[in-house]
Amino acid sequence: MANKNYVAGRNFEYRVGRFFKRKGYYVVRAFASKGIFDLVATSPKHSGVLRTFLVQAKYSRKNKIKITVQEKSRLAAATRRYKATSIIAYNEGRKLKFKLCNPYLLLDECVCSGKMGKEQYLDRFLCKECGVELCQKNETL
Repeated sequence: MANKNYVAGRNFEYRVGRFFKRKGYYVVRAFASKGIFDLVATSPKHSGVLRTFLVQAKYSRKNKIKITVQEKSRLAAATRRYKATSIIAYNEGRKLKFKLCNPYLLLDECVCSGKMGKEQYLDRFLCKECGVELCQKNETL
């Protein structure tokens, strides 16, 4: 038997996925999502507007969702990196609500401690996981 919290969260992800499917989006769910987002919803090519949503689903029985600054920063980095729109889906009672994530939210330090390594983008180095700009200790002038 699965954990009740896990089942409630999974069912909420399915509910959000059904919402996007009814609007005509193609939805993919990240199984056992330990990453940044739970769902990816992409509009069909024939719609005229190509839009991709990265969805983080948050379910709360007491209608009090908790979103940390680190989570917001990681969603903002994913928005910039994948050129998509990050959304936080949550519930208020039985109503489904959405909140857009600000893509310009940045932290001064890397949230994930650089576990995934870094990549070079133009003349800067970015963390591969959270997208925060890393400073180089041995920079030459």
